[in-house]
Amino acid sequence: MSERKLTIRDIARLSGVSRSTVSLVLNNDRRISEETRTRVQSIIQRSGYEPNAIARGLARRRAGMVAVVVPRTSSHVFSDHYVSEAISGIGDVLAGRGYRMLIEMANDAFIQDRAHHKLFREGQIDGMLIIGALSTDEYILEISRRFPVVLVNSMLDDIPSVYADNHQGMLRMIEYLVGLGHRRIGYIGGLDITTVGADRTRGYREGLAAAGLPGDDRWVAWGNFSEESGVEACRHLIARESRLTAIVAANDMMAIGALRAAEEAGMAVPGQLTLVGADDVSLASYVRPRLTTLRQPMYDIGRSATNLLLELSEERREAVELAARPASSIHLFMSTEIVVRESSARADEPTDN
Repeated sequence: MSERKLTIRDIARLSGVSRSTVSLVLNNDRRISEETRTRVQSIIQRSGYEPNAIARGLARRRAGMVAVVVPRTSSHVFSDHYVSEAISGIGDVLAGRGYRMLIEMANDAFIQDRAHHKLFREGQIDGMLIIGALSTDEYILEISRRFPVVLVNSMLDDIPSVYADNHQGMLRMIEYLVGLGHRRIGYIGGLDITTVGADRTRGYREGLAAAGLPGDDRWVAWGNFSEESGVEACRHLIARESRLTAIVAANDMMAIGALRAAEEAGMAVPGQLTLVGADDVSLASYVRPRLTTLRQPMYDIGRSATNLLLELSEERREAVELAARPASSIHLFMSTEIVVRESSARADEPTDN
């Protein structure tokens, strides 16, 4: 044998397997077949190869913690049903698999101070889940090239994600309203720098086009997903285009705000105006009239995203002495569901509130 110290690359070449397979053998991974294990161990014994104990220790080391980054799109973010449901699903999976949760806010300090890098660099976390990423979040692109990151209900380039199909869901919502006889359908949009907001807006516009209805800018007003912004947007729509028979809000909180604005204007819902939302937050079934909405399974999305992240993190740890590399692109879509309640009715059959 050469006096040169053998590396894991040499063992892989002599054994006819990949370097990651050698790593799994060294770590006694049960997924390796007995035949492969015997062949690799025989080469190791004959060559006198001594694994780098430090590298193996680092590869097996698990911080036992996952960072969950929540959006900065509003105040009181933790009272938001959208966020709380996702965190509930995330927390249940982490607890069941022996991990803890570290919650971070995606504010300017977190991004500018590069705290996201520090968490990984210092080995404090095994991966990062990001809820409601914005299309402008370039820091996510940067860290995803080197570390395990999964997006929760958003999409950004090829970063692994689990996401509700809000585009198709909104298309179905418009089809539902058209089926009720509505031809003048207004829209209260949210933040289109979010995937959810952009996809729901696209679904609204394409839904009108598919039904042969004109897309009139007077039928559209904008909010920021908050209840108060829904009040203001609905006021503008009613003042600008009083002949609307239905209004779709890009989330339930804005729809609930729109209910207030309609009541202020003396418009009966659904007698004079049908109002629908999206998300199916708890309040949607308590307001009067109860809100027809587009349900997205945030709890299940949180669970699936967490399982995906832990799989990617474990795969990364198994690659002893291999350079970090981006995870392959994985996008998991979950379907949405229209939940019909009392806030929607046929356009040609007035209903008393």
